[in-house]
Amino acid sequence: MNPMKSFLYSICASAMCFVLIYQSSASAQALDEGLAGYWTFDEGGGSTALDFSGSGNDGLLMNDPAWAEGKIKYALDFDGDDDYVQINGLSSYQDFTITGWIKLNDQASTEPNDNNLFFEKDSKDDRILIRPNGYYIEFNSSYAQGSTASNVNEWVHIAITRSGSTATLYRNAVFISGWDIGPDPVDFASGVIGGNGKYWFNGLIDEVRIYKYSLSASDISEIYAYEFPDDAIPPSTPENISATATSAYNIKLNWNSSTDNDRLAGYKVYRNGMHINSVSTTWYSDSGLDPGTTYGYKVSALDTAGNESESSITVEATTRAINTRDHPRLYLTDEKISFLRSKV
Repeated sequence: MNPMKSFLYSICASAMCFVLIYQSSASAQALDEGLAGYWTFDEGGGSTALDFSGSGNDGLLMNDPAWAEGKIKYALDFDGDDDYVQINGLSSYQDFTITGWIKLNDQASTEPNDNNLFFEKDSKDDRILIRPNGYYIEFNSSYAQGSTASNVNEWVHIAITRSGSTATLYRNAVFISGWDIGPDPVDFASGVIGGNGKYWFNGLIDEVRIYKYSLSASDISEIYAYEFPDDAIPPSTPENISATATSAYNIKLNWNSSTDNDRLAGYKVYRNGMHINSVSTTWYSDSGLDPGTTYGYKVSALDTAGNESESSITVEATTRAINTRDHPRLYLTDEKISFLRSKV
């Protein structure tokens, strides 16, 4: 090949590579715009689902939904009995989009009317119910229901948009239904994922997003095809970690903020080598500990691409011993308890 042609070919190939990388990065960045909340469930442990949107609407895991392999990294496995995630801090939205991956299990048909709750606000006026072969979705007392292909034992992407007075359902990025829900905004305050006391979810939920605007059909297709960002650079390691016993049952941790090339999601806290929780703050209060016991702690940082930093150094703290003079009631013998009961 002519050397000049070879040189020009190399430049063009490099330029094309740059364009593709730029478009991929720009596309991933566009998916983050307008998010009210984004719960990837990639922490893999603990009782907190970090809000990867940066809005601070972290979810609290109630009644121990299990961490499991997900569509992308980890997911939450709901037992269809009493598991759910409590989401506080959301607001009312005129236009919005809710998306997520779901995978019902064989117990999905045991719920009343086959309804498995994907998302709902506490007041139960607005909810998304997924059935083994269908759906029931209600906003502002206007609902749509229908049949679909099986949602059991396979990953299915669900997306609901609202633009003006029209709500639209997509399944695996394919239009399923549209219906009128009126002009009023929808209140997402005190939302729950996975259950509400009447309906529960049997199976896996992953990658839940709520946008403050209506995504287009092409946007939905992009999220459906989304696998993971190109970012492979982890955050910096948390530094200056300290641990202080504040009582016989509690130890408080503090550390300096980490940095990231894109955006930080939060921190994973480890006690004695085990991941116990995830937080979006630079402190954590560990409670329910044993008196007079030494514990070791370390912290790592997590970014919105799911990259985890190296762990901080391990620091130790010892909970205070119980002073019997301060807590005499804790040391009543069985004989004394029986005597006191006889005097009541």
